[in-house]
Amino acid sequence: MNGRVAMVIIVVAIVVALGIYVVRSTSDDDADTVSESVAPTAPPAGSGGGDDDAPSTTVAPTTTLDDEAVLIDAELEALLVDGAPAGFADADVDDRSLDLAAAVAAEQDEAAERSLLETRGFVRGRSRAWRTGAANALVTVYRFDTPEGAELYLTDGLITLSGYGAEAVPVPELDGAQGFTQEGVDGGEPVSVAGVTFTRGADWFLVVVAGTPEEVSIEAATALAVAQHEAFTPSTD
Repeated sequence: MNGRVAMVIIVVAIVVALGIYVVRSTSDDDADTVSESVAPTAPPAGSGGGDDDAPSTTVAPTTTLDDEAVLIDAELEALLVDGAPAGFADADVDDRSLDLAAAVAAEQDEAAERSLLETRGFVRGRSRAWRTGAANALVTVYRFDTPEGAELYLTDGLITLSGYGAEAVPVPELDGAQGFTQEGVDGGEPVSVAGVTFTRGADWFLVVVAGTPEEVSIEAATALAVAQHEAFTPSTD
């Protein structure tokens, strides 16, 4: 993988199981496309939507879906750890927000993932990635309607990970967290993945370090997960 600085490389089995949006090798030149839902708005007074002679009234502003999405994005962005992980001080940083369409697009079976996210009550997500030529680190948060939805999505992912042959690793540093590791091959070269997943309130978190075996360890993923945990206040949904 040396020399592939412009690529985000994560073992597909891991990312498909846990729903990361930067799951496929993605060039820096690729467009950052995140679809957004736009709420319909009523026509303004006097625009032909009613009686032009009717007296004007002042209507209190309401929060549209777009406004709500902006607020949630800001909340999720504030949750993510800001400082670069150890070994990634000079890495490229890639921040993205995710609506349902963007989260679903990360998966091989988009229909199944859409159904799962909708069933669990997915609201929005946010990811931050640090990329070097030898390794990549990623933190992701998904917000759900309820804490139960977040916990069920974590359980879904762990079951799928087990099916892919990932090795479960205990993470005593964080209550309720689960670690995992997996070895794979990308472009004929060995790739290692280490990650930690946990929930706090209605938010589901995933921390992954992936790259050459020399650059990846569960200890590094755990350290980043602890830093991520310390960076936020859980949602109170």
